[in-house]
Amino acid sequence: MSGGSSGGEGALVACKATAFGIGSDSGGSARMPAAFCGIYGYKPTGSKRLSLKGRLSPNGMESLKFGDLDPSMGFLTRSIEDLVWLCSKTLGKTI
Repeated sequence: MSGGSSGGEGALVACKATAFGIGSDSGGSARMPAAFCGIYGYKPTGSKRLSLKGRLSPNGMESLKFGDLDPSMGFLTRSIEDLVWLCSKTLGKTI
């Protein structure tokens, strides 16, 4: 069971079908699949820290806003070392 709106991404990372995953997270949607699949998930603190540009919601709109919640893009990796490396390359610093 992968769970969350980024569950497919979490399952792909867990079964080594991809090196890492990027998922949306407003209420745990990237972190929950990580917990269910035995991988690592990270939600940056600011909703605009990673760009949402070009990301489409399930209804085909570019906005991923859910009511008053602003989603963040988060990472899914198989190891903490991969997570630190990915953050250093995309955010310019380690977590």
